[in-house]
Amino acid sequence: MKNITKNKVFNRLIIVILIFAILFPIFFATDYGYLPGRIIGFIFFVALGTYGLYEVIKNVKVQNWIIYFSLIFSIIIYFLPFFVNVNKVPLIVNIIKNDVDFNLGEFKRAILLSYEEIFLIVVYFLFLMFVSLLDKANNRNFLNYFIVFFSSSFIPLFSKYMYLFNVYSVYAILAIGFIAGVSDTFGFFGGKFLGNKIFKSKLAPKISPKKTWEGAIIAFIFTFIFVFCIFYWTPLFDPIFQDLASSRKLIFSLISSFLLPIASNLGDLLFSIIKRYIKIKDFSRILGEHGGIMDRFDSTFLVVFVMVPILLVCMS
Repeated sequence: MKNITKNKVFNRLIIVILIFAILFPIFFATDYGYLPGRIIGFIFFVALGTYGLYEVIKNVKVQNWIIYFSLIFSIIIYFLPFFVNVNKVPLIVNIIKNDVDFNLGEFKRAILLSYEEIFLIVVYFLFLMFVSLLDKANNRNFLNYFIVFFSSSFIPLFSKYMYLFNVYSVYAILAIGFIAGVSDTFGFFGGKFLGNKIFKSKLAPKISPKKTWEGAIIAFIFTFIFVFCIFYWTPLFDPIFQDLASSRKLIFSLISSFLLPIASNLGDLLFSIIKRYIKIKDFSRILGEHGGIMDRFDSTFLVVFVMVPILLVCMS
């Protein structure tokens, strides 16, 4: 039994090393590699988001053509908004060509959801709800189609935002990744050593039975400290806030420090709910013992979607 446990730990460690060996060069190439690096980064993030989406929706009981149609829909999102300047090319093409200087205005325009994206997402939602009414084979299951809609709309947006943060700074995307890592690590050890010693009830027993209140609180405290130190005491976001009052960066750091640790925990629970509903343990086994792409990025998912509006509010 001990040998099996040791083998599992060893296999997980090897996979982690391989993941970092692949991700780190791509992250640095995207930031420092000029045009070739940005092209490589864009292809990587589109592939990552598309496969992450596929591994989620392939487990949902909907008509097969909906799965492939949703993958095509998701790829379109990466290229929105279209025709944003006199050259009549999508904004993402400008970014890839290194024509965009990430000052306050350009960065805000890059992460702000465009009218085209909102319109397309709303239309796709209505389309899927209409199809769900006609899908007698799956008992007109509205929730199945809603999961497909949610995944098809927000997983590519998540991957797109990750790419934009990477283009802004490799250290920004590393910081975002480490937020989830710090939260998960301290949540695990907090639960392991203090779990159920203060609070007798679990955090979410029906969704994630191993999560404890003690682990969540320890994770929040240490992630709060980590986020504030990185966001406020380093020059990571100075280019964005340099033309604004110095208090803006402090406000951004404090709000982020409070909300992002919570978002990390909720992101994990959100995808656990989806997995519980479709009755699977992991979305795939592409990462071996670590599961699938969205099994690894579940905590980061909501961190990104909470961080973007905080940035927009503090930059306005």
